[in-house]
Amino acid sequence: MTDAKISPLLLELYKELVMARDKYTYFLLAVAAAAVAYTTKVTTDSTLSWSMIPLGLAIICWFFSFICGCRQLHYIKKFIFAIMDYDGVKKGRINETEEKIINEVMESSLEKRESLDKQQLWFLIVGSVFFVAWHIIEMIIRTFC
Repeated sequence: MTDAKISPLLLELYKELVMARDKYTYFLLAVAAAAVAYTTKVTTDSTLSWSMIPLGLAIICWFFSFICGCRQLHYIKKFIFAIMDYDGVKKGRINETEEKIINEVMESSLEKRESLDKQQLWFLIVGSVFFVAWHIIEMIIRTFC
């Protein structure tokens, strides 16, 4: 059994990458929440009609964007806690078995997080497209009806 020394530079780089990604995720979470809040404010005096279907779809997309962002944060925390459970990590040294398990957990967590990252952004964009479609429909209705 050989022990591998964990590079402090590598750990610091990883921490910086996690923090940057977390900030991006929190930013998208804030955008989704703000979009729902703005939509609620804009439609306060509106009555329910068929023309609001795109708006409802936008809110659903923003909701899923928010959920994907929360799940991303959950996976990274799960990954960090899984690593910290190993004694070798606490002591600054890991053996081959621990390194293998950590790598498997890291790959699984990163794959899930990357997938959720794409879904979070995709739902946010699609929600925005639905919102713009709703706005155009409302402008057409006000113009011609």
